[in-house]
Amino acid sequence: MVEPLRQSLLTEKAKLERRLKEIEQELAEANRRRSNKLNQTQQLEEAEPSSLPDSIDKPLRQIIIGMLSDTGHMLTNTTIRYLYEARFHKTLQASRLGTLSYDELNRKNKWNTTVYGLTHPIQLLDGELIRVKNVWARSDWPINYRVYLPTTTKLLNLHFLDWYITTSESKPYRYLQSPLITQYIDDIVHNLGLEARIKPPFNSIQAKKITVQEIELTKELQEAKYSQLTFRTLAAHQKLRKDYDPLLDAKTDLNIPEEYN
Repeated sequence: MVEPLRQSLLTEKAKLERRLKEIEQELAEANRRRSNKLNQTQQLEEAEPSSLPDSIDKPLRQIIIGMLSDTGHMLTNTTIRYLYEARFHKTLQASRLGTLSYDELNRKNKWNTTVYGLTHPIQLLDGELIRVKNVWARSDWPINYRVYLPTTTKLLNLHFLDWYITTSESKPYRYLQSPLITQYIDDIVHNLGLEARIKPPFNSIQAKKITVQEIELTKELQEAKYSQLTFRTLAAHQKLRKDYDPLLDAKTDLNIPEEYN
């Protein structure tokens, strides 16, 4: 009994080692592309310096849609407030995000659409679908980008850390180097339990490598433990139209993967 278990552990270890090597290769290629892109961007900036001011006069929903597009992942109210304050040097009250949630709901009801707007991610709780009010996503993202699972909190922090490492030195995102954001990143690294492995400056190649590894391992855990059940439940919910809610069930807003239908 001990020998098969030992062999199984060795097999899993070998698979993990192979995956880590693949991640290292992918990271090296990503860093090469990033270096080329940064060089091209620097050349363009030197040839034609940008003089466009930050767009604080835009509607808040458009600013947050831009943040979500930049990072490519859901953002919490806390992260949005830090980004807003660092970029515009102006406090964003938590109550304003609550008002935005109400305004966005009215906008969707008025136009009967969820395309290209803001939405809250879906969470399964005791078989019911609820929206997580302190997290934001784009409503035109596929459903797998807008479901809140037990691993989501960790992934949100990891993805934001990854985005910070990749972009914080580029000109449009220089505000990410402000003390406000670097302290926030420090807190994220601490909350992830990575402070022994990721040291300042946080935008190092080593930090990127560790962060990508953690993202991949967390995604594998998510797929193994949660995603299958979640998408099957969502697909069943959509077919039964149980507690039908156009914000959750609109054809443009769920996009359940085909294999679960």
